[in-house]
Amino acid sequence: MNRYLIPWAGAAFGVIVHLATYLTVSRVFFRGADLTLFGFSASVLAAIETAIMFNFILNNLWTFANVRLRGLAALQGFLTFNAACALGAVANYGVAAFLFSRGWQEIVSVIVGSLVGVAWNYTMNRMLTWRE
Repeated sequence: MNRYLIPWAGAAFGVIVHLATYLTVSRVFFRGADLTLFGFSASVLAAIETAIMFNFILNNLWTFANVRLRGLAALQGFLTFNAACALGAVANYGVAAFLFSRGWQEIVSVIVGSLVGVAWNYTMNRMLTWRE
């Protein structure tokens, strides 16, 4: 697979995990009447952190396999990865919550929000977490 395509394939998997987590949390914990902004927000936040954990593992094993982090370096890398994703996570949440509060359909809001953080997160982690 093309070395430039691999990160975007990983990002696509991350968006799928993000959406699946959102749907699971929102349906299991906030089912019933119309989803409130609180229920939407809690579900999006759970989806963001789950996607961050998934993406760290995927990136470490696949995208950056040539500079894979192991042992304590992996723990340090995970903490760095989370810190580097913080702004992307804030942007993700902010966009999704804004769109949802403006009447956009929840799934579209979640997907657009998650896409906002993809390029930021990849770029920051390429520079900070996995260096070649």
